[in-house]
Amino acid sequence: GGQTKQKRRRRKKGEPQSDPIAEDPNRYDYLGTVGEGAMGRIILAKDKKLHRNVAFKAMSDEIAEHATLADKFTCEAQITAQLDHPNIVPVYNLESKSSYTMKLIKGRTVEAIILECIDACMKRRPQDAMSLTERLELFLRACDAMHYASSRGVVHRDLKPENIMVGEFNELYVMDWGIARLMPGTFADPVDLGDVVDEDVDIIIGTPGYMSPEQADGVNAGLTSASDQYSLGLILYELVSLRQAVTGKKPIALVTRQQEGEKDPLRHLGKEKIPAELAAIINKATAFKPGRRYANIRDLADDVK
Repeated sequence: GGQTKQKRRRRKKGEPQSDPIAEDPNRYDYLGTVGEGAMGRIILAKDKKLHRNVAFKAMSDEIAEHATLADKFTCEAQITAQLDHPNIVPVYNLESKSSYTMKLIKGRTVEAIILECIDACMKRRPQDAMSLTERLELFLRACDAMHYASSRGVVHRDLKPENIMVGEFNELYVMDWGIARLMPGTFADPVDLGDVVDEDVDIIIGTPGYMSPEQADGVNAGLTSASDQYSLGLILYELVSLRQAVTGKKPIALVTRQQEGEKDPLRHLGKEKIPAELAAIINKATAFKPGRRYANIRDLADDVK
């Protein structure tokens, strides 16, 4: 009993996380935490067998205390590992029930690229940032990844500029599949979670400002790729206008607006004219009712092309 209580004791603020656990405890040198999210932390690790750096994701102690959330961590590893696509971050190995390794991505997020474009726009120096055409090309590669994921029966549920990375050589990766889940329906080559139970707690899951109306309403088990398409439409809105589509002072205000499918008027930050065709594409991808959106994400991409 004492050991169980000690194991489940909540980590105090500032207290270090437990040491990462690997299948082979001597395989990695841990070089420091490089990121931290809701499900766990990303550690830079040196793989001593293959002489390369990898990203080692370790489940947080708080997540480990809850069986349902711990299963979501395992789901993340299995889903990401089975999504074999050039624009989805590759998983190397499930090291334990609480850790896995994946490709270390060196680069910047699409969020950082947008901020750079905003800065250039405000300074009236568009030549200092990525052009709209280049931004749309990045968007199309994200669409390729998500159309592939939907064909395998997976919905991401947390698409946002922060979770799309561009590498040093312009390679693009959709990241952070921590709250991804399987969609209802029949698929030719579905992702297989084996014995892992993919369940959700009965709460709204996602990032305020980037959710579809149905996701903001707390629909979890019934979400389809139409929800991810809506999130992509909000990202497209931001790439085109350099403004966020849904704004509000508090997260709850954002969620409330998203439940109603509300968006700010589509206006460019620098007052440039937004092509009517792009505005129409954004409006269709972010239609309130899923049935009024594109039939699939590939159709959205084709219109952007």
